[in-house]
Amino acid sequence: MNHEEKLKKIKVRLLVNEPFFGHLMSSIDMIPHDNIPKFQVYGNKIYYNKTYIENTDNLILTNQLLHCIMHIAFCHFVRKRDRRSGTWNKSTDIAINNILKFENNKRIDGITDNKYRSKSAENIYEDLKLDENNNGYEGGFDLHVDTYDRQAEEEAKRNVVEAHAVARTIGTMPAGMSSLIKDLLEPKLNWKELLRKFATECFANEDYSFTNPRKCLLPYEIYCASLMHEADTLRELVVAVDTSGSIRDQELKEFFAEIRMLHHLSEKTKVITCDAAIHDVYTLNIHDTIKEIKFKGRGGTDFRPVFKYLKEHKMSPTLLLYLTDGYGGYPEKAPEYPTMWVLTEKYEVPWGQSILMEKT
Repeated sequence: MNHEEKLKKIKVRLLVNEPFFGHLMSSIDMIPHDNIPKFQVYGNKIYYNKTYIENTDNLILTNQLLHCIMHIAFCHFVRKRDRRSGTWNKSTDIAINNILKFENNKRIDGITDNKYRSKSAENIYEDLKLDENNNGYEGGFDLHVDTYDRQAEEEAKRNVVEAHAVARTIGTMPAGMSSLIKDLLEPKLNWKELLRKFATECFANEDYSFTNPRKCLLPYEIYCASLMHEADTLRELVVAVDTSGSIRDQELKEFFAEIRMLHHLSEKTKVITCDAAIHDVYTLNIHDTIKEIKFKGRGGTDFRPVFKYLKEHKMSPTLLLYLTDGYGGYPEKAPEYPTMWVLTEKYEVPWGQSILMEKT
């Protein structure tokens, strides 16, 4: 079996059994290189020696590839800064190998250290740098090339968020990755991208059918169920907009620009404007064009009328988005449907998920 066939086989197995890693591997450029012994992680790319791939056991290769993939997922290639290369490389290897070995029961041939479990590479480095003997790069099978390529960093982060969405749909996530996901889902990425990711996760939980399998996996001869809805759409999206005096006109303008994109994910979108009371309710079909929406009220803030309206009309949307600064009266209990608060200010909501809009 040649190197391309072996890598494809590993990728397929990961997509089926460990979709988080399988999705990440599918999104990473794998490039053959004859002048390296095994692997080299260069930014968000992985270089490999063809002969090594062809002569190495698949299980060993899989675990080594997981190690390389995690270097990219954690963006170690931009986090080194002015740290000593040897000690930094060892710190990143320990951080990754600890997760693979202690949290996911992988057989690792690199260095691990139980005392650094759940520690970041930066924390490990601060300890190791005190011992000058740790400057050497000992026992690593992969070479690391650091780069300050911000575009590569953003691409790596987007891939992790997408892999997380795929894995959550199937219900499997590797252990020990919660801190990485938490950091990424706190809006260091563009809030609009995260909003789309959340909406995508919601409609990914709709009913499934094998009549039309997921096209992205067909090249790997994997037949996974796709959405019953022909256009992969949300059943119903509700967008509630806080039109109180604390929300700037510019923030409303930017949010509705995003609604023009998001409403095409839904068969029906209902837009509700509300400050302390509901003022207008607009209903849009998937092919409608959003026209200008007038903002009435500009008074105080109370979120409860929106949830009361949905209850009275016996509506249980696939997703509710609520644009607000977060300050207002909340219902005591969260509804059964998922709610995403898109916040203009940093605020800890009592329930639901939230993201912070970037300031312009």
